[in-house]
Amino acid sequence: EDTAIVRNALRHEVIPDLIEALDRDPAIGAARTRQLLEEDAVALDALARERLPAAFKAEKRLSRALLGSLPRALIRRALAAWLQAHGLMGSFSAAALNILIEGLTSGRGPSRQSAGSSMVCYDSEQIWVEQDEMTAPLRHVQFEPGETVVLSSGYVLDSELLTLDAPRRQSILRGELDAACEAVLSVPLESLLEVRSCRPGDRFHPLGAPGRKKLKDWFIDRRIPQRERKQLPVVTTTAGEVIWVPGFPPAERFKITEQTKQALRLTYRHRNPL
Repeated sequence: EDTAIVRNALRHEVIPDLIEALDRDPAIGAARTRQLLEEDAVALDALARERLPAAFKAEKRLSRALLGSLPRALIRRALAAWLQAHGLMGSFSAAALNILIEGLTSGRGPSRQSAGSSMVCYDSEQIWVEQDEMTAPLRHVQFEPGETVVLSSGYVLDSELLTLDAPRRQSILRGELDAACEAVLSVPLESLLEVRSCRPGDRFHPLGAPGRKKLKDWFIDRRIPQRERKQLPVVTTTAGEVIWVPGFPPAERFKITEQTKQALRLTYRHRNPL
């Protein structure tokens, strides 16, 4: 009811006035406009992937001539996906992306643009990233189950409390999850969880593994590069027990069983940079 909050002021004061003045509900038109824009966005994303697939595969270099041949909307999507794949969108504002697009499409000569600890560079033929191998680790964040955390890498960690029905429980037990981006585990007793980069001495017992060993050793086994390890989120209890790392199953101690009714779903995803 507090109209000092903008959302409430719109709902209680502005929208009723619009309904009276227009003699129709503007929310219906807004919903229609949103639907059309979302349809356009899906089509543009598909076209960008078709015309410049290298941008969506984290290639080290992109062709400047090929980028310049695309419509601006496709350039924006391709560059955003490419920067996100290199972990740079968290350091790239909308204004910085505009500057990069202007530079690439203007025909200007070699240039370098800062992106956190890295540089985005281009010459007359290509665009590439010069990365600082001493990438900063993720900021340490506490969160409650059910909250969403925007990580300092620009990625997002979502958490959602679930009540499991039989079909969903069986799907989880059959392993029908993509461990790279999703985990479902029994709800920890702690009211707070933490997410951070890996630390020396971290140990982890993934579901189905024969036992615990150092997280560093798990990374070596999976051939995960040193730079990527610093940006990969480690979800822990406040006591420091590792419960999930994207790319691995959740911790054995928090596995879903036939008796589990309440669960915690964690998802790791790109933040939409557009």
